[in-house]
Amino acid sequence: MTASLRFTRAVSTWPALAPRAGVKALACLIVATGSLLLAGAADAHPSLAAGQAAATTTHTLTVTVTGSGSGRVSDFDNKIYLCRTTCTAEYTTGTRVSLFWGAESAASVFTGWSGEGCSGTLLCEVTMDQDRSVTATFAPAVTYTVNVITIGSGSGTVTSEPAGIDCGESCSAAFGVGSSVTLDAVADPGSVFAGWSEDCSGDGTCDLLMDGPKLVEPIFRAPSTAATVDGIGASCAGDDVTATVTAHGDPGSTFTLTLQESDDGTTFTDTQQSVAISVTEAFSYSHAFVLPLPLAASYRVVSGDVTSEPVPASGCAPGTEVPEAPAAMLLPLSLVALFGFAGGVLYVRRRAVESTRRMAS
Repeated sequence: MTASLRFTRAVSTWPALAPRAGVKALACLIVATGSLLLAGAADAHPSLAAGQAAATTTHTLTVTVTGSGSGRVSDFDNKIYLCRTTCTAEYTTGTRVSLFWGAESAASVFTGWSGEGCSGTLLCEVTMDQDRSVTATFAPAVTYTVNVITIGSGSGTVTSEPAGIDCGESCSAAFGVGSSVTLDAVADPGSVFAGWSEDCSGDGTCDLLMDGPKLVEPIFRAPSTAATVDGIGASCAGDDVTATVTAHGDPGSTFTLTLQESDDGTTFTDTQQSVAISVTEAFSYSHAFVLPLPLAASYRVVSGDVTSEPVPASGCAPGTEVPEAPAAMLLPLSLVALFGFAGGVLYVRRRAVESTRRMAS
């Protein structure tokens, strides 16, 4: 109304102008007067200028994808696009953003939105009048359980990646079908990790493919220096006494085998022949002692309180040379060469086998 009054008064002050000149003058007057009025309005109302600046202000939207399942989140403008972890995007103030989700596979399901008033499993709509944060959670569609039960005389902790297993004695956790789970075992001070049993083996990390329920038994042992010898057998062939030992103990523990001899078969005395054997796990050991010459009446092998049965010296004899053919025997040279060579081969082979056995022991 103010502009209309001003325009009316301005026109009435030039009644004598020619029609064409009057029209042009009136147009210039209207433009000039209108500009002044707008400028005056902006000065009188600073919020108008502030509104023009506010139209370009932006805010940040942060989207976080979490949970033991796997999925992705996008918006319809693709500023947030296939977000699988944490993503951000800038939006002009007042923008209405619609977010939607998608599971990576049939093994995961979307369990819902949280943050900024979003909930449920449909669209998440956010008005960007300030910085906003939204979380999308995915879970396994179907799960299998990993059961961990620690065994042994020691103690330790088992953890999993992804998280879920973290215990010192027994625990369980559910993981998605077809997912991969890695277990790690760490012994407590004063104990040693001796390996896995059931669905895991070896003594490193345990890698599981969740194609069914799993039972895992980590073995922790309290270390000891002495192994237990369960039994000793002794046999004699050639000039060796071979001791076959069944023993068990913690890794690194040892036991000692000692060869004893007797002149009369009843009174045994210690000899200088002994060997310390280190245990890595429970199984049988074999060690061959080379007999001293001349041969005594009998031998036995001792380890702590465990003793083998005596082995009579008559069963032990050193290797003998193959005798040459008597000079008086008139045999064809070819036969002499054949039998002599064959006898030598038999003897060499026998000594080679004995030597190999001693070296292996």
